[in-house]
Amino acid sequence: MSRSTVGAASERGALRLALASSAVLAAGLLGATSAATAAASGDIAAANAAAVAGGSIDSAVLAADGSALGIAASNLAAIALLASGAPVLGSLTLVGIALIGIGIGVSAASVVAALGAVETLARIAPYIVFEAAAVLLAATAGLLPVAHVASAWLCTGRRPTAAYAIGLGYGLRLTAVAALLVVLAAVAESLCVARGA
Repeated sequence: MSRSTVGAASERGALRLALASSAVLAAGLLGATSAATAAASGDIAAANAAAVAGGSIDSAVLAADGSALGIAASNLAAIALLASGAPVLGSLTLVGIALIGIGIGVSAASVVAALGAVETLARIAPYIVFEAAAVLLAATAGLLPVAHVASAWLCTGRRPTAAYAIGLGYGLRLTAVAALLVVLAAVAESLCVARGA
């Protein structure tokens, strides 16, 4: 095997390690934040569910804009926040993970308290896989450059600036895929909202 072939294989290995470690970290932090928030919001979720059942909260306020464009705009903002950590050492991604994880936890607890787990799953099943994948991809994109610096240094000895640039390029690609998934999810969610209205 030539030296360049070994170098390319090491680089691919470093990138795979960076992708995997970024994805695992992002999924773990999002999951832990969402679960902890959902568990801690039991009384708030129950109060929201009771208020909605009693008619004291306008459901239009809770639903916001149910159009595909409104849903996509809201969710693309979340994707942008998660991916925006890429050029700043992942710092904004970590903030985004915390904020979005809290939002997911409180929202999930409130909806499950109001509708029950089975009904909630039935309502979100057509689009939640796309949204969850988009959130995970965007968070991975935001953490990828820093993870690639570490993995490239370990696997190849590559200079940090070169590894960071490579990670940024792949992060942009992941962000584009996440944005596409958000648009697909928004169309599916808007159809669910229209059907339920």
